[in-house]
Amino acid sequence: MPITIHINSIPAGSEDLMENFDVQMDDSYGQPDQTLCKQEDEGVEDSMWDCYYHYSDLSFDDVDWDYLGLLGEENEVYVLVYDHQAKTRKGFWYDEDAEWIEQNSGEIADYESLV
Repeated sequence: MPITIHINSIPAGSEDLMENFDVQMDDSYGQPDQTLCKQEDEGVEDSMWDCYYHYSDLSFDDVDWDYLGLLGEENEVYVLVYDHQAKTRKGFWYDEDAEWIEQNSGEIADYESLV
């Protein structure tokens, strides 16, 4: 049942944007069980950032897909949602087809480490 909402490719120097994502996740889904924001390439100053929001009591059925897609489009970031039980991921890439694509991804270590 747990999911992780992953906001990907946040430009370096976007601390205000990351704080805004924190507020939006809290307002939309409640306080996550765990939040982690980290640079894709640690130690590289202009490296992109990833923010992970882990919810142990939510499922794909609880996700507002339109809202998260709009969040991705408006902020020009990628949004991915990983279902820990099914080992499935849905992704929204604003600069591609701008639609949700489901992937039978199998276990993904970055998400599993949040549990």
